[in-house]
Amino acid sequence: MNSPLVSILIPNYNKALYLRETLDSVLSQTYQNWECIIVDDLSTDASWEILEEYKELDTRFHIFKRPFNLSKGANTCRNFAFQLSKGEFINWFDSDDLMFKDFIYKKIVFILKHPKFDCVISRPTSFDNDIKCYENWIPKYENMLVDYLLKDIHFTTPGPLFKRNVLEDVDLFNNEIPVGQEKEFYFRLLVKGMRVFVLDFFSYKYRVSDDSIVSSHIQKNKPYLSLMYKYFIARTIVFDCKNIIVYKSYIIIPLKSFIYSCVVNLKLKYALKAIFILSIYYVRSRKILFLT
Repeated sequence: MNSPLVSILIPNYNKALYLRETLDSVLSQTYQNWECIIVDDLSTDASWEILEEYKELDTRFHIFKRPFNLSKGANTCRNFAFQLSKGEFINWFDSDDLMFKDFIYKKIVFILKHPKFDCVISRPTSFDNDIKCYENWIPKYENMLVDYLLKDIHFTTPGPLFKRNVLEDVDLFNNEIPVGQEKEFYFRLLVKGMRVFVLDFFSYKYRVSDDSIVSSHIQKNKPYLSLMYKYFIARTIVFDCKNIIVYKSYIIIPLKSFIYSCVVNLKLKYALKAIFILSIYYVRSRKILFLT
């Protein structure tokens, strides 16, 4: 089997508590032709010392500090890591999650056998700091774009393995979105027609921390988010079935992405205003029917 280089890209900020475990899981990979680029966001804990330790341990680890001229944040580090990478395939990862041994192997084998796909995604399990694991979603989809919109499928930042050429001509992670950035990014890729396959196997553990920024934002705003999605989608019916993909691509997906970014950043009034304005606009365009 051909063994192309896979670039594993990891942002890090103050994850010294988990960093060794994460990097050990990278070292455990059965697929050997990888490079791991870690961009540290100027951590104030012992992260950098740990990174230097692993760089000495294995030359496939490449460590960098975020340049001062770039804005702070994990998205900046992810994008900078991509610029530094050399792999034919790209897999982002997080510095507190854990790979199973075949995390890379099964995905690379599949995509090499099925070159028509631009990206292959594996399933996560989630676990808290007590290492209690929980099964997440089960793949069930017919149209990737529609099913991603309707949450029949879900994937976090570490799940996808991308062909590099798919990413070279697109904007990567949005630096202005501190939470849920992967959702906005994957929406854009799917709208552009990225061909995706979801493998039905667990390949990594996704850490859920009760005191994390992501967890607190999402849990606090989840009721608002759910109600807004259901309200808008339940009140819209597409008359022309031939336009359903166009409708979902250019109306629902940008709306949902915008609403999501508003909610997780505590800008609920902007999300509600967006729903109201778009509702009025598309009633006038006679593309949808609002139920009373």
